[in-house]
Amino acid sequence: MKMMITIIVRKGALKLKTRFCQLKKITVTILAIFISTYCESMIDTNFYVYRQCDDLKCIYIKVKNGKEEEITSFFINKSDFVRKINNNLYYFYLSCGSPCGHDYYITPKETFVVDHYSEILLDEKKQCLIYGSKSDKSTFHAKIHSYNFKTGRSKVIFDFLKSKYNDAGDETLGYYEELFHSYTPFSLLFKKDAVMNDDGTLFLYSDGKENSQISLVIENACGE
Repeated sequence: MKMMITIIVRKGALKLKTRFCQLKKITVTILAIFISTYCESMIDTNFYVYRQCDDLKCIYIKVKNGKEEEITSFFINKSDFVRKINNNLYYFYLSCGSPCGHDYYITPKETFVVDHYSEILLDEKKQCLIYGSKSDKSTFHAKIHSYNFKTGRSKVIFDFLKSKYNDAGDETLGYYEELFHSYTPFSLLFKKDAVMNDDGTLFLYSDGKENSQISLVIENACGE
């Protein structure tokens, strides 16, 4: 018989607009060094992010009110293009191997970095990132977090370590063991069919809605 756990959590919100922009390649020569610069074709003059690349590395630069600030630099073959999500949020990915990498989210105020594959849902309407974390020291020490790009605040919205003691039954604990010992990155297990509705309630399903054995309903996932 298929076991199904449904957990309802009353908590955290977000707001953002989807906007994918074209990338335009500009080639310039500076001091005999050939540099390829990639930037958005439509640039907000108050805030934008771009990268400059030479033969070896790429430098990621944030521009705010005309002032430039270097975010980071990395090997060119491990660096990705900058993607504009909206006027106040940019994204890029840096690889450090397989499976290894980091996702960079840049706002006018700060740079927020998470491990690659940790993203569960980026709700561009509510300006909120849902992501997971897992400790190698404990089978169940996994958490789901939200990060609100408007407020710059991150919080834990679900803790599996605490939840496992609240859910009765050997079947539940057995499924948790199977879930967290999986070779699939923890966050990807809840990525399929993840959705946040208009009132900010987050719905997560292990292995998708149709096959889910753990369903999480988290209210106000990105709120204060």
